Amino acid sequence: MTLESTLLARADSTCELCGAGEALAVYAVPPEGDGTAAQSALLCETCSFQIDHPGNEDINHWRCLNDSMWSQEPAVQVLAYECRLAWLEGQPVEPPEPDQALATHAELEHYFAHLERTLV
Repeated sequence: MTLESTLLARADSTCELCGAGEALAVYAVPPEGDGTAAQSALLCETCSFQIDHPGNEDINHWRCLNDSMWSQEPAVQVLAYECRLAWLEGQPVEPPEPDQALATHAELEHYFAHLERTLV
């Protein structure tokens, strides 16, 4: 059984990161990438290109990492983790502004007093 056929069977003929079913190829996971199934993943053309060309990431495409990071395959987990780290580096560090005003100190004290009365 070839490496590609092993990965096709393991991945159900879909990209192991995003689930696409077209233009699939074997991707050796760096730095070890020794040509075994344990050190390789089956990726679509889009995932391969975005991994190999940092800075050209399609943010919407990487939403798939939420699912692929839970893969049972260590090579896929490593790829998902590395892609997520690379994607996060380009994101703003500041938290977004809240949609509504935050609670005041007095409101929080009232809430905790109510919570204490209710739970005790």
